[in-house]
Amino acid sequence: TQCLSLFGPTVLGVSGGVIESLAQHRLLDSGIYIGIVDIKATEDAMQLFDSIARSCGFPGYFGRNWDALKDCLLDFSWVSPKPHGIVLLFRHPEMMNWTDIAKFIIVCESVRMVYAKSKKPFKVLMATRTQR
Repeated sequence: TQCLSLFGPTVLGVSGGVIESLAQHRLLDSGIYIGIVDIKATEDAMQLFDSIARSCGFPGYFGRNWDALKDCLLDFSWVSPKPHGIVLLFRHPEMMNWTDIAKFIIVCESVRMVYAKSKKPFKVLMATRTQR
């Protein structure tokens, strides 16, 4: 998958190799925050919230619900310096259930629209399974 614009679709499927390459390089020098979310054991929304909170270092007041997820994804005040954009890399997204994926994509699209107003990129890259 080729990403032509950081302001295009919010959620993109990419090969696992791209996820690992980005994870190693981190892009922190460019001011982009990269959160690596490994959701092998995610069975429900609560575990998804916990995985994202761990990868992004969410503060203790994170409420473990969809509104709180949106609020924290729009904040990042606990990261210094404050990032100029956010990229979440998901390993094993196939472990998420469809209901949670749908809600997560809706939240992420809402976050992307807010960031786009100030020209800040927000992307979610999900590793796709390799076809054999």
